[in-house]
Amino acid sequence: MVWSGVHLRLFFSSFREWSSRGGHLPTMDQPNTSEDPGKGIHGSQANGSVKEDVYVIGVPRHEDFLEEYEPYDHRVVDKPTSNFETLFHLLKGSLGSGILAMHNAFMHAGYVIGVVGVLAIAVIYTHCMHILIASEYELCRRHQRPSLNYPTTAKLAFAAGPPPAKMASKYAGHVLNWLQVIYQAGTLCVYIVFISTNLKEVVDAYIPDSMDLRLYMVVVVVPLVLILVFIRDLKTLAPFSAAGNLITFVGFGIILYYIAAPDEGSDVWGLPPISTRNAVGSLDDMPLFFGMVLFALDAIGVVMPLENNMKTPRGFGGYFGVLNQAMSFIAILYSAIAFLGYIKYGPDCKGSITLNIPQKEWLAQSVKVMLSAAMCVTFAVQAYVAVDILWNYYLKPILIKNPHLRLIEGVVRALIVLVCFALAAAIPELGLFISLFGAFCLSSVGLIYPALLQSFTFWYIPGLMSKHHPKNWEGQETKRMLMLFKNVLILFFAMFGLIIGSYTSLRDIVARYQ
Repeated sequence: MVWSGVHLRLFFSSFREWSSRGGHLPTMDQPNTSEDPGKGIHGSQANGSVKEDVYVIGVPRHEDFLEEYEPYDHRVVDKPTSNFETLFHLLKGSLGSGILAMHNAFMHAGYVIGVVGVLAIAVIYTHCMHILIASEYELCRRHQRPSLNYPTTAKLAFAAGPPPAKMASKYAGHVLNWLQVIYQAGTLCVYIVFISTNLKEVVDAYIPDSMDLRLYMVVVVVPLVLILVFIRDLKTLAPFSAAGNLITFVGFGIILYYIAAPDEGSDVWGLPPISTRNAVGSLDDMPLFFGMVLFALDAIGVVMPLENNMKTPRGFGGYFGVLNQAMSFIAILYSAIAFLGYIKYGPDCKGSITLNIPQKEWLAQSVKVMLSAAMCVTFAVQAYVAVDILWNYYLKPILIKNPHLRLIEGVVRALIVLVCFALAAAIPELGLFISLFGAFCLSSVGLIYPALLQSFTFWYIPGLMSKHHPKNWEGQETKRMLMLFKNVLILFFAMFGLIIGSYTSLRDIVARYQ
């Protein structure tokens, strides 16, 4: 509904009349209610005399604003990122240690199932990120909010759903928060183990058995604490993220060189015959493959902060938007690196492909150092999510009046790193923990929650899912059922991966330590 100048003049005229009478509306013996709202009713009526001029003002309804409120136009970001910077952050957030373990995932699945599985999981995962952003946008329109974080989106989506979802709405955000914190803690532990293991490999080439792996973790923790404490926003991190991406791609190039290079004691270049490798792996190991791929593709935690921090958020979605560009590139790169790595090393694939390349050659050592440095930047990008949840959602509201707020935030950031260090030092097992955290946390956060949020957000109101934004699904029941059916399939797929993947990973961890 658009308020014209006449409507506004009538409103203020009536408001002054109301104020002058001490808050009492002018009366009429028998008003004619058949007149259109917003039109003046003046003079005498057939069924009674009018004591005063009365104007019935049309009041805009909540749903009228849904058509007019545009969340993107109301966003105010201190240091917004461009599409290019957001693309780099998204790539850096996904190009973590997971890609370096993908050849190990193919060892479990076989090269045919591996390639098909990576591409299929990437498509499903990217779709879930799209529907998450769409649900957030629709809820922003309904509640007239410029942006929402993931937990608040979950809370409002559950509240918009059927009665059982409404009952769980006050818990939905908190459950999601802690799932994300657990997953991010696991991810940061993996990064600490990865960096420390690769640095130990380099030093051991010159000083055999130089130090225990846990002592390398102590050394690594210092720069990680400094990075996280002193760089507190994505805009400042952008140049480091770009440099980290460049280093990562150079490292991948060198790894590809070693994949093609002759093995030690041989002068034959190229890969072994593909017939010597399994096209399809063991069924028992498929859950490990599922967890590793989900871990490697992880970007769900950074998607909403990145989209909310963009200068032009409309460029994030769409067929050729930032999200599709990043995930298409990542899926193809992961498949290629994993396929070539598995064909090269076969059953000897280790937890990271950097541990398969020669230990004593300086070029191989440079890769390990470069990728370790790049992982420090990825560590900061991934830690941004955990910090955002723990600090902004739980701690800052309590401590907002404390004069040492900035100092306390620095301490919290340092403690996050130190807790992850303690966990990594307690259980420094790379491959199995990648699979465990991927299967348990990412199945929940990256697949189950987005499917539920879209279903509940659009349970009663089609909103942006329909061209003309009707207020109910009347006449479009088939479209609604297809949406719900699609999300049920995603839920079954995610639950299967969560239960079977977590069980398999825990079983192998227990067996390893026994």
